[in-house]
Amino acid sequence: MTTKTKNIVVTVVFALFLAVFSLYCWFKPADGYSIAERRELKQFPTLNLSTVLSAEFMNSFESYALDQFPLRDSFRAVKAYTALNIMGLKDVNDLYEKDGYISKMEYPTNIESVQTAVSKLTALYDSFVKDKNCKVYTTVVPDKNYYMADKYSYLSLDYAALIKAYTEGMDFAEYIDITGLMELDDYYKTDTHWKQEKIYDVAQAIADKMGVKLEAEYTENSLGEIFKGVYGYQFALSYDRDELKYMTAPYQSGVKVYTWESGKPVEIPMYTLEKAEGNDPYDIFLSGAKVSMVTIENENATTDRQLIIFRDSFGSSLSPYFAEGYAKITILDPRVLPQMTLNYFVQSGQVSFEGADVLFMFSSTLLNNSNELK
Repeated sequence: MTTKTKNIVVTVVFALFLAVFSLYCWFKPADGYSIAERRELKQFPTLNLSTVLSAEFMNSFESYALDQFPLRDSFRAVKAYTALNIMGLKDVNDLYEKDGYISKMEYPTNIESVQTAVSKLTALYDSFVKDKNCKVYTTVVPDKNYYMADKYSYLSLDYAALIKAYTEGMDFAEYIDITGLMELDDYYKTDTHWKQEKIYDVAQAIADKMGVKLEAEYTENSLGEIFKGVYGYQFALSYDRDELKYMTAPYQSGVKVYTWESGKPVEIPMYTLEKAEGNDPYDIFLSGAKVSMVTIENENATTDRQLIIFRDSFGSSLSPYFAEGYAKITILDPRVLPQMTLNYFVQSGQVSFEGADVLFMFSSTLLNNSNELK
């Protein structure tokens, strides 16, 4: 085959590829949701004279084209494999894998963000907790990188500086240190969160500081190796799924759980098992990581005390343990619960801080990225 013929063949093949790929781009159905990014994907924008003249259509179309690019996840997998196995890079978009555990490098330490978090949480304290005869506590949940970065020589937060800035700002709350109670195996391999079956000792330590004993015997219930977490999707390469477990105890038969998304109580199970088949199986715990308000009531609790928890997603799997010792637990997520809505619940008598124990419990990742807080 002559050089000219080879050039013609290459040109024709390339042209055909572009034509087929372009047609596929235009006619493939738009995806609605990205599991890897945990967000809705952009849809085809409104096309009319007004949106064209204002450039709104082209600006929106660019975002739509990026979100709906064909074989997007397959190309991400090729990129990750090439970066790690051919180019010899140690991470892909700050994600790395060691011994089957996928983690994300969270750095540098953003003290300004921590101070912003403190300011927002202090506003909650001043508005709802102060002068209510409450005992106030706080703890910081370390991210998985806390137990991986030094061992494998990756960048990480300055946790000592972060916790120091946080606890000094939260001087109205007694700090409960849980970092020494945990280890890498307490986290899912493919996700950012901790495993419920591994953190009963954490719940016991926190409850003990608050003057409540947790002594129930729990049974592990497995849904099988079905859980591919957010890091598993973001890393793009294929790894074994995590086993998803939840913990039950006899006293839970007398426990009632309610969500308040509609402004009124809706009873739900403590573990919404059908969510294991959804986009994020971690949502089995208290119906999801971003439910704004949940209450747990146990008429057979070992005390008649009340606990109010301000939390992020880590609190979804830890909070159920406290139901053994508290007659009522109110779980509030300030990432999705505006202060105005909380004020409505307080004014209507659905939430009372008077005489309650109050726990502020947030992950180091959220404190370092506090723009998520309302």
